[in-house]
Amino acid sequence: MYNFLIVGQGLAGSVLADHLMATGKKVMVIDDPTYSNTSKVSAGLFNPIVFKRLTKTYMADEALKAARDFYTLQELKLKTRFYYPRNLYKLFSEQREIDFWNKKADEHLLNDLGGTAPNYLRKGPSPLPSFVEAEWGAGGVVEAGNVEVNVFLQCYANYLRASGLLLEERFDYNALEFSGEKVESGKGFKTVTYKGIQAEKIIFCEGFRSQENPYFKGIPFKLTKGEILTIRIPDLSESDFLYRDIVTKLGFLLPLGNGLFRVGATYNWQDLTENTTSEGLAELKLKLERLLNRPYEIVEHKAGVRPTVSDRRPLLGFHPLYRNLGIFNGLGTKGILLAPYFAQLMAIHSITGLPIDSEVDVNRYFSKGTYGG
Repeated sequence: MYNFLIVGQGLAGSVLADHLMATGKKVMVIDDPTYSNTSKVSAGLFNPIVFKRLTKTYMADEALKAARDFYTLQELKLKTRFYYPRNLYKLFSEQREIDFWNKKADEHLLNDLGGTAPNYLRKGPSPLPSFVEAEWGAGGVVEAGNVEVNVFLQCYANYLRASGLLLEERFDYNALEFSGEKVESGKGFKTVTYKGIQAEKIIFCEGFRSQENPYFKGIPFKLTKGEILTIRIPDLSESDFLYRDIVTKLGFLLPLGNGLFRVGATYNWQDLTENTTSEGLAELKLKLERLLNRPYEIVEHKAGVRPTVSDRRPLLGFHPLYRNLGIFNGLGTKGILLAPYFAQLMAIHSITGLPIDSEVDVNRYFSKGTYGG
């Protein structure tokens, strides 16, 4: 018998499974490898700043530490590199942007003196490559970077597979059974069974596919499609070829090495398929026009759907009626940064029953009286 069944081996499911196993719990992960998922398409960027207001992103300080510790440990365990801390440079378009950036950067310096802003912003001069269009210069962000998500997920799948902890099939909700004695409150039972596999609890980490889950119909998902490109810039100089930081201006340019770069991303709330589009391609080309001052070649074009909810907060916790049926989802565009921190919280909550912050508890929706299942 297992302690936990985890449905979905995207970023959320993989990170949560690892946190649970680190406490000695026995885990089985169920995942359909033929399903595409947004984690595998993601560029994997993380940074602690919300650029519109130049404030730190939600739980940035705690999440950065948790992410750094988790991904570094995973590289050692999986014997593969996929975690790349980098600086990030935001290109300016006018003097007003420069003035606002410098004002916020000065406020950040007051952090050690009791201020509330994080000390992540840096004023120029910024080291930029020659292929970037930078008439107005740029401001810097420290403690940014990227994770090669697809590499991590492939390596983690191999790790689970070698341990006999990965069941590779599409999850059938009709095959899920609740058995044993009822828990004290709600309709939950002491065990769940899936096709003969018994566990104490099951946690769904299905990304945007959670909208199909019959037990979580009441959650107002606000899904967002994103498209990205991989490009090649030919004839780079030696210094440009070695450039490794992220550059952003209404879109991002992420160096991959060997003259390759990832470019993104688009936001589409109507078309929620995982198909690339001519409109998305046109938008990405427009972003490149504002970023680059030389020709490029398109190598690859991908699309995925981000699992965001209406209040832009993660989803953690257990169903109010089925008390051994949980969810870990809603990480959205900040998933790379947030996943390790909130997976740790979810693991603690799942094992000990200690309460989690109401701001991220899935019952913030169920408390309104809408239940799935």
